[in-house]
Amino acid sequence: MRNQSRLGRRPRPEPPWAATEIICDIYMRYSEEFVQRVLEANNLQDLISEVTRLKPARQGFMGRCPFPDHPEKTPSFSVSESKQVYHCFGCGKSGNLLTFLRDYHAMGFRQSVEFLADRARIELPKSDPEQAAVEDQGQQLKRKILAANAVARDFFVTQMNERSRSYLQARGLTEATIATFGLGFAPEGWDGLHRALERKQISLAVAETAGLLRQRREGTGHYDFFRDRVMFPIRRVSGEVIGFGGRILATGEPKYLNSPDSPVFSKGHTLYGLDQTARFIRAEDQVIIVEGYMDLLALFQAGFKNVVATLGTALTFEHALAIGRMTKNVIVLFDGDQPGQEAAEKSLPLLLSAALRPRGLVLPENLDPDEYLLARGAESLREEIQRAPDLFNQVLLHWTLQYRGTTTEKAGLMEKCQPLFEAMKDSRLRELYLADFSQRIQVNAAQIKRFFAETRSSSGSHRPTERKQIPGQVPPEERSDGEVLVNLKQAPKAERLLLCLALRSRVQLDFILQQNLLELLFHSGIKQIFQWIRDTYRQEPEKFDKLASLITTRIDDPGVVFEFDPSNDDNEELEAEVLRDCVRRIQTDAAKFAIENLRQNLKINPTREGMEKLVQLQKDRLNEYAKR
Repeated sequence: MRNQSRLGRRPRPEPPWAATEIICDIYMRYSEEFVQRVLEANNLQDLISEVTRLKPARQGFMGRCPFPDHPEKTPSFSVSESKQVYHCFGCGKSGNLLTFLRDYHAMGFRQSVEFLADRARIELPKSDPEQAAVEDQGQQLKRKILAANAVARDFFVTQMNERSRSYLQARGLTEATIATFGLGFAPEGWDGLHRALERKQISLAVAETAGLLRQRREGTGHYDFFRDRVMFPIRRVSGEVIGFGGRILATGEPKYLNSPDSPVFSKGHTLYGLDQTARFIRAEDQVIIVEGYMDLLALFQAGFKNVVATLGTALTFEHALAIGRMTKNVIVLFDGDQPGQEAAEKSLPLLLSAALRPRGLVLPENLDPDEYLLARGAESLREEIQRAPDLFNQVLLHWTLQYRGTTTEKAGLMEKCQPLFEAMKDSRLRELYLADFSQRIQVNAAQIKRFFAETRSSSGSHRPTERKQIPGQVPPEERSDGEVLVNLKQAPKAERLLLCLALRSRVQLDFILQQNLLELLFHSGIKQIFQWIRDTYRQEPEKFDKLASLITTRIDDPGVVFEFDPSNDDNEELEAEVLRDCVRRIQTDAAKFAIENLRQNLKINPTREGMEKLVQLQKDRLNEYAKR
């Protein structure tokens, strides 16, 4: 029964917190009992008191609403300690611990549960003893790294001197901004942090793993990784320091230096400033993306609090996904120089493929955002942001500055823009952009679509262009560029999940193929894609890692590839259980279909062989239920 409810056949009973829009579904890593235990071990009043002052009232506590889109002078935000819920009589927001972490700190469900479990010192549930030992070691190392980073953060703050403070003030930062973001200074010496870590009994091996120390090439011992740099702590949304960025004060390279990747930090997955800005991004339903630390600090101080920075590195698809969990509306605000323009261009296909709606602003006179603010002020920048065009049109304008309309130029532009159109998930948006593009280069939209199709064909990519529709078969969908795609939008949940899980690991794909499930699949589109996967994988097993990417160009709903929540990536037990659920559901549905089909045939043409077969099918089905 429990397995059936996972796949949507039977609704799961509402958990106690369902009214707060946090739904425990198939992708939840933890049991409802564990989540409830975590909630009961935390106090909503304590959590909210960290961001707004609460005073005792008749029904609990009252204070000013902490949400940034509701500034108020008279307290209207109520917290019930007995019921562990909150409600704002001004803006109407209400919920519990989980919704507060979601809406204020932009945490996902799993992240919220783990944050609250850690806060209450509750161990996360483990699977088998061996896995538990591995998980314990990994979690212990992460905790040790976070402890080492906390010591380093405090050390850097205490090392702030006149020289480093003068630099930050010359860049326009106030003491309040410096304190809010915890800026500090790494002294010029080679062992200042080293000694501070030793005094706090931090393992040097852990400090090296965290990227705080480096081992000497000659002899023994370690030295400080960051030296003579203004330090920017990089924090999770929940506030823990996971890494650092450092800006050198003297001459030398690199000007900016980030912590190396570690078990708690990855540059390609981390956005700077979210611990302070996530709630503003959600409140304004818009984010401003900048390149560096100083750009973010200058914007935040000037009142643009819905901002994130990419740690001075290129925007990644993981960055885009993280942004998409907070808002779909993006403004790319990179430096006005050539590298800034190139960074904006490279970000466009990533943002489009994450189903975001990007606008772009490249500042005049090659100014950085913080330089622009110092020179022209916040109001001027606000006007520039309001006028910011679609990033696609901005990039296209840059590409057509010297455009003269020759045939060669038209072909070159179509080839250059093709990846952008193919990255757009919204077909309606794609058609609108195509109309603009067609008008800009003076080429008929139908001709552009044919050009795209022929370019793909000449590059060797194969897609079915003609299909005969069989009764009961789902008709294919034609993409706006003329491609006929396999229709998966109405596929059963179990079959969509099966496809997703098959693409997540070789072991799971091998298991599915061994079960001979392809003939049992009901949806023609899913069956067609699985047949293609089987044939491709058997001919070229080394292509497994590319299967998901290849499939997304063949189907009308690429989201099926991500049907299983990516936040559960490290939960192999849950993933295996969902896979077994899918297999059972598909086998059960196939058996029911075969029985019903045979019954209908027997009504028309009753035979002894048919009746015996029907009885046998029913027995097999009962035996299968008995095994569960």
